[in-house]
Amino acid sequence: MALRSTQQGVVMSRIADDVFLMLLDERSGEPRAARRIAGLAVAAGMLGELVTSSCLAISADGEIELLDAGWPPNDELQAEVYKVIHESNPHPLRTWLDYLALEAWDRVGRRLAHDEVVEVVARRRLMSKRLGYVPKDSTAVLAVVVRISCRLTGEVAGQELTLADVTSIGLVAVAGLLDQVWWDEGLHGRARAALPEVLSQLSLDHPITQLFAVTESAVAEAVLTSTT
Repeated sequence: MALRSTQQGVVMSRIADDVFLMLLDERSGEPRAARRIAGLAVAAGMLGELVTSSCLAISADGEIELLDAGWPPNDELQAEVYKVIHESNPHPLRTWLDYLALEAWDRVGRRLAHDEVVEVVARRRLMSKRLGYVPKDSTAVLAVVVRISCRLTGEVAGQELTLADVTSIGLVAVAGLLDQVWWDEGLHGRARAALPEVLSQLSLDHPITQLFAVTESAVAEAVLTSTT
């Protein structure tokens, strides 16, 4: 199964939106995992959007380089991330991932709220306030999971698997959160079985492979430090 990244020019993907929605508990408006873990996955999605839109390259040793091919991004959040990287001193991918993860969940949540996919709900927690994000359409979360699952299995004619799809579900996988997304034996089970072969099509030096590796390491470190 070939992966499509672009057709007739650059495709502006919304990987972080998909990761956010797959990890969103539609009842509570909170992530299905600890905010730190969900934030790392969503932050990686933000960087993945720049990669798949030809705005960012990642080397095999984890260094990043901004590209002009996809400029200007037609999304405000993508443009903000590009701008802050451009205006800062050079840093490796891991540094940017950790930095963006601090506010990634809320930044992508606000983008989805602007697009009227979710509604922002403020909840008080003792002396503080935390924002939650409740889908306006109860099927919004399910739709993302079904779309990517069907494209992975090839069960729906005309549903072509894209690099953005693979990046989205791959980030959920390396964050150790697949069980939060795929829980049944049917379509979910078939998609889970198909995923390893699809991921194997990405070369070791592919920028998305590097993004997966750095995200997995960051998540493992976050889990370790939260339990010590």
